[in-house]
Amino acid sequence: HKSSVNSLSVPSSSSSLPASLLLSASEDCTVRLWDTRDVSKSSSCTIRPLKSTSPKGINGEITCATFTQTTAPNPEDIDDTFTIYCTTSDGTFLTYDLRYPDGPIIIPQPSASVSISPNEELNDVSVAPQRGTDKYSATCDDTGTITVLDVSA
Repeated sequence: HKSSVNSLSVPSSSSSLPASLLLSASEDCTVRLWDTRDVSKSSSCTIRPLKSTSPKGINGEITCATFTQTTAPNPEDIDDTFTIYCTTSDGTFLTYDLRYPDGPIIIPQPSASVSISPNEELNDVSVAPQRGTDKYSATCDDTGTITVLDVSA
């Protein structure tokens, strides 16, 4: 990163994601996915949201990021979902789908974007997964507001 790092996230112990993964969110407008097994390498994937992502254009700072793996509802399915959720300093909640590893290294567009607290910094994001879907996500802002979103749709 080229600026302060605001948050770090690792896979939960119940996830089949490699324990060596590390997700970082920064004031340099990026979220980076790292594989700590190879410290000589730069990040594996960089997310740099475009200003057009949010209705007013994002302020730039990524305040928090977390990622989840949602197991397919049917054990025979191999279509697990790998998702990054992040928040910005202008009150925007962004979702990125990482199931396409052959896609671009820099991912500019989210699969979903919601303006939650316009002009208020969102400070944290948490996800409550259920088998087959990430069901709920919660964010909090500087005014003391906690917002719960149904992210299963």
